[in-house]
Amino acid sequence: MRNSRRNSRNAKTRRSGTGNASRNRAPRREPYHSSGVSRTGARSRRALVERQKKKKRRRMISRIGIAVLVLLAIVFAPTIFFQVSKINVTGDTRYTSEQLIKSTGVKQGDNMFFLDTEQIAADLKDEYPYLDTVKLRRKLPSTLQIEVSDRTAVLSIEQNGKYLILDMSGKVLEKTKSAAKGTAKVTGVPMKGLHVGDTVDKDKYGKAASVMKLLELTDQYGMKKHIKTIDVEKAYDVRVTYDKRYTILLGALEESNLEHKIQFLKAILKEPSLPESGVIDLTDEKEARYRPTEDTTSDVVIKEEELDKAAGTAETTTESADSTDTESTDADSTDANSTDADSTDDSSNSTKQADTDNSSEDKTDSSAGGNSESDGDSTAEAAND
Repeated sequence: MRNSRRNSRNAKTRRSGTGNASRNRAPRREPYHSSGVSRTGARSRRALVERQKKKKRRRMISRIGIAVLVLLAIVFAPTIFFQVSKINVTGDTRYTSEQLIKSTGVKQGDNMFFLDTEQIAADLKDEYPYLDTVKLRRKLPSTLQIEVSDRTAVLSIEQNGKYLILDMSGKVLEKTKSAAKGTAKVTGVPMKGLHVGDTVDKDKYGKAASVMKLLELTDQYGMKKHIKTIDVEKAYDVRVTYDKRYTILLGALEESNLEHKIQFLKAILKEPSLPESGVIDLTDEKEARYRPTEDTTSDVVIKEEELDKAAGTAETTTESADSTDTESTDADSTDANSTDADSTDDSSNSTKQADTDNSSEDKTDSSAGGNSESDGDSTAEAAND
């Protein structure tokens, strides 16, 4: 009994000691974390990070939604707001606004931004050969502007009683029964196989290419508007009508010397002794001739160097009429008398009577001094120019 009591007391003592030990024991610490925060703090941090991620996702989704709405607005707004309500045609053209607008195929209500302006311009040029430039401009919110300009006809080439009208580039603008106003009438150029809207192939149509080159040079030297007809029936004997006053003999239209001949022509047209009408012969590269009629016996000859001075293509030198005159002394004196009589005739009526009195002497010496006089005058004038 005693032992059992002792054992029970010892058990109580042990139990009480264990209780005291538990009460005296220090509180249990949370395990140490590398972030320096408690487990609760870590959970709070993770929750905060998750909330921030969700906000970012929501923000991204909202931005994408806004972008989609803006894109849809950009795509569909023109179909709603930018519709064609007016079409204007501006520029100098032979075609009417109604013709051009109808040919575009554009109707009121069509979307401004869905129009293929380049294709519309190309179609208009194909349908209307005279059109040179075509530009379509959008004037927001609802106006379509068509700006056009026409080509200029410069050649009327005769073909079996009809005429093909060409511009400077060689494009066939139309086919008519008569030559177009303000163009040079051309004969002797075969143009088979060409239709309205075609452009002359310079390799295939050599004569036409030469004529266009001739016209280009006359334009360069300011004479194109004076060229009325061009006859190339004979390739070696090309003839040009200038202002319906002069027949110009060009010979063959060789590109190597064609510009030189045009320079000769420009210089000879400045000659004071040039008659009001007649023939200008430029078939010789070294000299030019002119005369009032087809009669070659009355030719006035100007050498190449003299024309070069008049045209400004050679160095200016002083030449005397006496040095170029190789006639006899009597012819020289007759030439001087004739020149004095002519100048006196221009100044007063009394000298006309004197000129009449001396006409018998002039007739006697005309064969000797006629050509010399013209040569001397032409040479002196060329030198002065």
